[in-house]
This record gives sequence, C-alpha cells and structure tokens, in this order.
Amino acid sequence: MENYHTSIERLSLRGAVAFAARCARRVLPLVDDSFARSAEQAIVIAEAYVAGKDYFSETEAEAASNARSNDHADVAAFAAAAAAANALRDPELCIVASASAANHALAAAEDLTRDNIARHVKTAQIADFQRLLELTGHQAGIQGDPIDLNELGSVWTDESMQGWQTEWTEKRLGQEPIPSGDSELVIEIQIPDGVSDEETIKQAKELILLANAFHHSLGGKGLALKDLTVFDRSPSPIGGRL
Repeated sequence: MENYHTSIERLSLRGAVAFAARCARRVLPLVDDSFARSAEQAIVIAEAYVAGKDYFSETEAEAASNARSNDHADVAAFAAAAAAANALRDPELCIVASASAANHALAAAEDLTRDNIARHVKTAQIADFQRLLELTGHQAGIQGDPIDLNELGSVWTDESMQGWQTEWTEKRLGQEPIPSGDSELVIEIQIPDGVSDEETIKQAKELILLANAFHHSLGGKGLALKDLTVFDRSPSPIGGRL
C-alpha cells in the first residue's frame, strides 16, 4: 500500500471507516494517557458506523473527531471518528480521514523503535485492506453494507503481537495481567431518582461500548450482552400482599 488514499478509494465507505478504526485500535495502547478515554470512544463510534448500529450518531462522531493532540496514536483515533462523521455527507473527506488514520497509526509505531512494531503494523494494515477489498470492493465509493468486524478477526496478523498489546495496555493502566478464557462480566448500576429512561439507556450503551472497546484493545474479540435485568429496589413490595 504505497498510497493509502488511492487504495482506500477502492473500498466502500464503511470499509474505509473499518480500515481506519482498526488502524487506530492497533496502536490504542500508545495513546497519551490524557486522551485514553476520548481516543477509545472515537474508535468505538467509528466501529458503530461500520457495523450499522442504530446508536451511531453523526453528531457524536464529529465531536470526537474535533479533539486535538500532537500524538500520532491519538490523532489516528480521532481521524477514524472523522471518517465516520463524513461517510454520510462527504465521501472524499471520509477517504482522506481514513488515510490519515492509517498514516498516523504507522507513524505512532515508527516512533516506538523496539520489537519492529512498525513492520507488524504495516503487515496488518495490508492484510486488513485485502480482506476489506474482498468484502466491499464491489461497493467502492458508496456507503455499502454493514460489516461484522468479528469477520476480520484479530487486528494483528502475528499472534505474538496480541501479547505486546496486552502488555502495553496493562502497563499504562497499572494492572495485573488479565486472565484469559471465557469469563462473565457482571455490571450493576444504580439509577438516581429523576434520571429519565432515555438518559439511562444512553449511559448504559456508552458503558457497554467502552467495555467492549477495552476488551478489543487487549486483543480480545469483544464482549456479548447475554442478559439485562432490571431490579426495582423500592422499599414497598411491588404486587402481591404484605
């Protein structure tokens, strides 16, 4: 891929945004700590557009893309959001933003001289492009069908890089190693009085998206929502007899 822009023009717009989002996610552990949350959210927003999720918001994508940083990894994430924001209104800007995400992701890896990270990033970018071309090449230049990101598999072509990504993420967060295997994450949220159903749903979606993005950043395949249970903790019994 000597020229990102010319190559990305051969994809659907969803394919272009998918390419940008995966380029950014690949170097997510390298983002500046002060931008970690906003960079992660920018990628999640781009992924929502790619997958055709009904909670995708063009307004939120534009807001995410307006963040400013001089760090290549941060800019890659914000460029992915910019690609999503422009996909529905300016296809050319969508392609430009996608190419920007790829360039900045590679630059972030090149800044990190150890372990030939840049070589691995470049190899993974080429593999992503080829797969996306197979999936969306027949829809070049148009929005195209939603893409299941799970079909693209890991963001790395070399499995050893999964360990690198996990290692860097854990160092940044100061965590103990995260156990592998099938696990269940249970989240309980208390809803304050006076909060509307709409706001509750919005905040719950954001929490789930961030948790899913974090799982991806550690090299996982994402989280699946198995069950949603609402408990009423009212002091008075609901129904029945005292």
